[in-house]
Amino acid sequence: MNIFGTSIPFRLLGRFSRTVLLCMVFVTIFLFYNSIHKSEKRRLLRDDINSTNNMQGSCILRGMKKVQNASNRKFSGIGGYRYANIGVKSSKYQQELEFNANLELEKEKNVNSMLRKQLEEKGLELDILTEKNKIQMKQQHTISANSKHSISILNSINTESWKLTNEELKNLTYFDKRNKVNMLPTPIMKHNHSIIELFDDYLITLPIADYESIQWVKNIYSDMNIKIICDGNDSREDCDIKLGQKYDYDTLYKKTYFSMDYICKNIYNKTDKKIKFFAKMDFDVMVNKNYLYSVIKFISDNSHLRIYFGNSSPLRDREGVEMNGQFYAISGALLDEYCSCNIPEAQGNGEDLWFALALHKCIADKYPPEERRMFYIENSRDWVKHAKYIDKGVQLVLGRHALKDKKK
Repeated sequence: MNIFGTSIPFRLLGRFSRTVLLCMVFVTIFLFYNSIHKSEKRRLLRDDINSTNNMQGSCILRGMKKVQNASNRKFSGIGGYRYANIGVKSSKYQQELEFNANLELEKEKNVNSMLRKQLEEKGLELDILTEKNKIQMKQQHTISANSKHSISILNSINTESWKLTNEELKNLTYFDKRNKVNMLPTPIMKHNHSIIELFDDYLITLPIADYESIQWVKNIYSDMNIKIICDGNDSREDCDIKLGQKYDYDTLYKKTYFSMDYICKNIYNKTDKKIKFFAKMDFDVMVNKNYLYSVIKFISDNSHLRIYFGNSSPLRDREGVEMNGQFYAISGALLDEYCSCNIPEAQGNGEDLWFALALHKCIADKYPPEERRMFYIENSRDWVKHAKYIDKGVQLVLGRHALKDKKK
């Protein structure tokens, strides 16, 4: 087909025609819909205006009825004069009726305005309550989530006591599948306190070898209640406790036994103040004091519970947990139990394993199964470093590891 001298295929012309037809159909539908939409808007506007007029008319009628009733009551005792005076004063009464009707309308507007204001205030209160509920639910969810893990971040700024209620203890206790025991979250608390505030509540022992520096310990932990335990051959005057013989790495379990024996007989039984937290720490450990404050404060305030703290691993042939010897601690209740038991002299175990076995046997020998309840807390390896400490501008190697590096 030729158009203006140009040959156009029939197939292309057919497509063009269909496209034009579809466009016309869409335009027609759009115009029809737009017309219906405008008509509907006009209808809604008329309905709103009529509704407003009806409300105003209703308010005026109510006002007129109230005024008319008042007038009827006022003049009901006059008799025939009422009818005679209506014709004369009808114009005046009409004005009064309109005035009173407008007054009633204004009153209703004021009442409606007050109601709207009250509703807005109630809505604001409801929003505040809703937000508070959200915060409480979030806090409860956080506590519930923490009870299933080994780390708990709790906000305890400026609180006097971190003692758990029975309900809090129940909510925080969780069963650890690896160790098969009941555990509590690691008490990493936010606080603004110094560890020196707790000086009289705890005692930390630090067994030391003759090749390790007492001055290093005294300087770095000068604000902490630490007792340095030396071997019998150590002649340094800075030793706080001196045992009867020399021990090597393979006989540390004996050093632990005699250290505990000394503590129970010469410190525990001769102090007026109760030891609420007792720990053993190795020389080659670097501990964050803010973290240690949280641990000591939490266990001290809950020292009535049997709490065993450290880096845990399950005992092989019995129920219970062994805590690694780098840093482990017990609550005042467990120290009471240990010092009241007749602990036999240690025989051939690692010092941390021996202490764990002796502690559990002490409880098992004294109580039936239902009364042997203990709580275990996992130590945070993020805040207690062993053997090496690396930070900005700091690279330390401690203990036997420093001697090995020196020999190289």
